[in-house]
Amino acid sequence: MTVKITQCDAATYSTVLMVEGKLAASDAVVLTEIVARLAAGEPISIDLSGVTYIDRDGADIVRRLEELGAELIGVDFFVQSVIDNFTDR
Repeated sequence: MTVKITQCDAATYSTVLMVEGKLAASDAVVLTEIVARLAAGEPISIDLSGVTYIDRDGADIVRRLEELGAELIGVDFFVQSVIDNFTDR
């Protein structure tokens, strides 16, 4: 399964993007483009609970999105360890 990115309606004031499947570099670039289009002053949360695999480049991009203000939610241990161990801080 490749990555699937879905915009979900949240009961809050933020936009939630549900990410499912394998998040590799090229998919993470698409995620960045979606965030850039939606970010017009509105908070964005990225739900990574459905991510089954993330590579180093994908983790780097997710970390940068977090540093730019996106909230990461639903991050399991494996995905968090890749983000923590293989990204430039």
